[in-house]
Amino acid sequence: MRRALVAVLACAACRTAVDADALVRTRGVDGAAVALADRVARDPRDAAAWIALAEVETTRGRPGAALVALTRAEALGAPFARGLPAGPRRALAGLYVERARARVLRASPGADADVRRARALGAALDDDLARAAERLALAADLAHVDPARRARAAARLAAVAPDLARGLATAATDDEVATTAAWLDRHRAARRAFEILDRRVEERLAEGGRPRWPTATAARWLELRRWWSGTLDPIDRPTVDAIAAAAGGTCAYPSGPVDPACDPIVAAGATEPDGPAWEPALVVAWDRAGWRAPDGDRAAAWMIVAARAVARGQRASWERAVLDHVEVTAVAADPQAPRWASAVAAALAADRAVAPDPELPAPIAGLLAARVAAAPLRDRAAGAAAISRAAPDDRAAVIAVARAYGRDPALADRRAEELAGRALDRAAIAPVLARLFAALGDPARARVWWQAAVDASPDEPDLLEGLALAMVDAGDVPAGEQLLLAAAAASGDAGRTYLRAARSFAAIDAHLAAVAAARWAIELAAPGDEAAPAAIAAAALAALGRPSSEVAALAAAPAALDLTDARAAVARVVADPDRDRAAAALATLAAADDPGLARLALAAWHALIADRRASRSPGE
Repeated sequence: MRRALVAVLACAACRTAVDADALVRTRGVDGAAVALADRVARDPRDAAAWIALAEVETTRGRPGAALVALTRAEALGAPFARGLPAGPRRALAGLYVERARARVLRASPGADADVRRARALGAALDDDLARAAERLALAADLAHVDPARRARAAARLAAVAPDLARGLATAATDDEVATTAAWLDRHRAARRAFEILDRRVEERLAEGGRPRWPTATAARWLELRRWWSGTLDPIDRPTVDAIAAAAGGTCAYPSGPVDPACDPIVAAGATEPDGPAWEPALVVAWDRAGWRAPDGDRAAAWMIVAARAVARGQRASWERAVLDHVEVTAVAADPQAPRWASAVAAALAADRAVAPDPELPAPIAGLLAARVAAAPLRDRAAGAAAISRAAPDDRAAVIAVARAYGRDPALADRRAEELAGRALDRAAIAPVLARLFAALGDPARARVWWQAAVDASPDEPDLLEGLALAMVDAGDVPAGEQLLLAAAAASGDAGRTYLRAARSFAAIDAHLAAVAAARWAIELAAPGDEAAPAAIAAAALAALGRPSSEVAALAAAPAALDLTDARAAVARVVADPDRDRAAAALATLAAADDPGLARLALAAWHALIADRRASRSPGE
């Protein structure tokens, strides 16, 4: 054994430095990269080759590939002495600094790990960058379900950001509490934000007053309290009304469809092009309560609000949203309703498409025009690229990967690695490639790229969720469910994470996984808010032949968060006789953030593409 170890070390000591410049001169930069990649494939412990490969990849404009190569070389070190030579060490530190900057810009908690790695390599860092990165890491810890982790982060915050830490203290001023709560809420730590806001309200009420907060903070407290406490909140109505008045409009605790603080007429008539800030909460309140517009004016207002909800991705189907909340037959015959609203209602009552009309309000007219103007996607590759949500600068490269896949999946793997190598932050480009391969019908490759994203930045809950869903798509349900637990724990809203997962599993008919995720979503829902996950669980149990009256009772309340809305949106597009336009619209829906809608649309897109191919003549 000893003799074998000596032989291995002697062999390692024989490895010599690689002259990257000479390789480039003789083989060209691409040829040098191929030669070095072949060398490290044959001997992955050749640190000198990894360092030379990093130098060549930097010359090729592939910082991501250079970072991977230098990281491998650093892990190997030189024989008998770990670490990198001074030059590669500086290069690796510089790459970590640049990636930390990129991650701060996208609010990734992984930026702090890059800062620490760069410091360990001797880099001199900008103090502002280091503070911003550590704040993001602490915010992620404050959003975590682990109380010990949250406590450590709160203690550390005093040294990193004393201005924010003051807002956590009982002696904080109202303004300090408001500032810290806004920061926490912005970075997923909604529960901690709610706790400090709610504590301040209780303190001021005990003193006979109310907190002196800006309107946005008053609205934030009401929304967070409703999110945490649900419909069974014992809060007294006078307190709600007083703070709602100070908030200048909120839909956290609406008293009904004509509540002045949550009125669709007020929202529809707002001057902001996308509606007032509280309009998304209005949509949630109406969907949760199942309210119907009590008159023609509010019916018209709801049609406008619903169109904006579809535009921002909050609802999938405008027609379904209108039918959920408007008595279309009555509005069609109402002489007091706006003429355009009566025409819309009449069309929906007769199950006809809504015709363009110069009187239609801008949000509705824009929605209908976008459907007609949907740019046809020339081939499957372009559609898959659209579904991947590729950035404009990456779009051509992503389409090239998709087209390569049609010729040979192994060629697509090389194209994908080339694209990933150009990206400094692999955690940002890997999800694009994962969605691309999912769109191409390859769940195994999609899982590989979600895994690459998590490996590059393991503390991002969205990446953990993406990998968990991909595992289930690929048939590995136990692993997916286990990872989903980690994603939920880090997400800041575990109930929402499980609800998204339940929708996703239900959309691909993974009924057992849907029931399991929905069960967790029901348990984690605020009291009285169990209807949406219960509706998914009830449908999944029925599909399994095991209906449950108890679950059905929980789902009895209107629940627009089940898959009804998503199915309606997909069905409307599938019914479009223009197949090219339908394909483009389905690709747009398949790129939605909602995994349930995305998976339903993706299945319909694949079916449409297959049907279109089958209908072509041999010469086409």
